[in-house]
Amino acid sequence: RERERVIQHAFLLENTTQSIQEREEAANPAYDPSEPEAAPEFIQREVVPDEKPKKCWNCNGLSRERNNHAWACRLHKGRFTEDLTYRGSGPRPGVWSCCGRETKDEPGCRFQGHNYQE
Repeated sequence: RERERVIQHAFLLENTTQSIQEREEAANPAYDPSEPEAAPEFIQREVVPDEKPKKCWNCNGLSRERNNHAWACRLHKGRFTEDLTYRGSGPRPGVWSCCGRETKDEPGCRFQGHNYQE
């Protein structure tokens, strides 16, 4: 009896298994695996000139007011403390007090909207 179940199971698997290509052809009769899909067309539109970009007090980045949002500006809330005992060549190593990053040029760890200079 167990052998009959195994034979039935093998028969079912053999009859129900389809390759991915067979499934695609069944779902889409016009499917041709040799042809790559066409790229979408680009929409061209003229950009209307608007206000000049403004400079942010926090990140010194340039941005327009219409692009400002709650995550537009990255800054550190802490201070960068340099190692005053460093006697090597190059910039002094240090650490940001807010996030622990060790490079002064690291992007900020906090996000907020731009604060524009007038």
